Amino acid sequence: MLNENCTMENISVIIPVYNTYKYISDCLNSILCQTYLKWEMILIDDGSTDGSEKICDIYAEQDSRIKVIHQTNSGVVAARNVGIENANGQYVVFVDSDDYVEPDMFETLIKKAIESKADIVSSGYRKGYIAKNGTLEKGEAVFGSFPEGKYGKNQKEYLLANLMCYKNYSSYGISPILCGKLFRIELLIQNMRNVSQEITIAEDACLTYMCCMDAENIYVLHEAFYCYIMRENSCIHTADKRCFSIITDCYDCLLQKIVQMQEHKNVLLQQLEKFIAREAVFALKNRFGFSNGGMLPLYAVNLKGWNQNTKIVIYGAGIVGSSYYQQITALGQAVVVLWVDSSRTVVEKNPLVQPVNRILCCEYDYILISVKDKKLADNISRDLQTMKVEKEKLYGKNHNLFWIYIMRNLRK
Repeated sequence: MLNENCTMENISVIIPVYNTYKYISDCLNSILCQTYLKWEMILIDDGSTDGSEKICDIYAEQDSRIKVIHQTNSGVVAARNVGIENANGQYVVFVDSDDYVEPDMFETLIKKAIESKADIVSSGYRKGYIAKNGTLEKGEAVFGSFPEGKYGKNQKEYLLANLMCYKNYSSYGISPILCGKLFRIELLIQNMRNVSQEITIAEDACLTYMCCMDAENIYVLHEAFYCYIMRENSCIHTADKRCFSIITDCYDCLLQKIVQMQEHKNVLLQQLEKFIAREAVFALKNRFGFSNGGMLPLYAVNLKGWNQNTKIVIYGAGIVGSSYYQQITALGQAVVVLWVDSSRTVVEKNPLVQPVNRILCCEYDYILISVKDKKLADNISRDLQTMKVEKEKLYGKNHNLFWIYIMRNLRK
């Protein structure tokens, strides 16, 4: 055990809490059992109603290193931000309130950070499964694909070129999960406000990867201290009908960071494409039970501002239009009243697709131009306007993965 009077740095342990009454004591006890003693614990009660909030207060009364902040339910991103704002440590560790950590986690991570002058130390985690008899079964340790060691200025290009997808599509370079990592607090402060509170899929990835882009030194450690308990009601297993809209927000978040980079922009854009495609496939598997087979390339439609009564015409029946049709009809966040394509062959082969002139006989709120090529989308937009469809609002984004054009139906 390290001497608590040594010159090592303070760690702020940030734990968002929401209705984890059954598990939170195990989590907090695992922090109290750390061999490294120079830490503070910040519990952000995010509007709990099951008694978790009372347990937080009890622990705070018993240990002066524990601080509790009660707030109305605002989500994990907002809770973490509050924790960062109130942190006094030089380094930060994130823990979920239904997980736990091994006793030597803090000591090992802080020693590596100081020895290697690392801004981030990234260790692994183990998945824990609750057996039918109620006992916890630990799985194998999970790490990113980078070999163990320090990644500094000379390795920056290599690190960023494999950060989100390591050499191929199937694995992460550095795991996107915040937990199991030690961050220098300055990295979190400069990036936390760039993560939208609406993002509930890959919200860890947004903050983790933005911090990695800014870090001068990262140490990858192939030891697993964090136990990530897999539960049926965990957020990561809970299907969200807004999944594709949220993934779009995640893309926007990381894209805004990447375009500001003076160096390494191109390799990061390539990484982002692969990563978002991977997350979209995961969302489909989680939401609908789809398999990986045949899912790429995937084009995600942003459904912001629409509701289950919004009437949509999809223009285009290629891979983009087919992706949009599947998503919108499955999620039920809008009504597809018509699906059209200018190709006579496509119309003849697909009974769901109608000729373009059917638009004139249809009542709708929006036309969603579902094609990959920007120039073609512009031409379709002009053609629709010649059909007396007035353009009130036209929204387009070149996301490499998808093009979205939305036109308001305002007939003359």
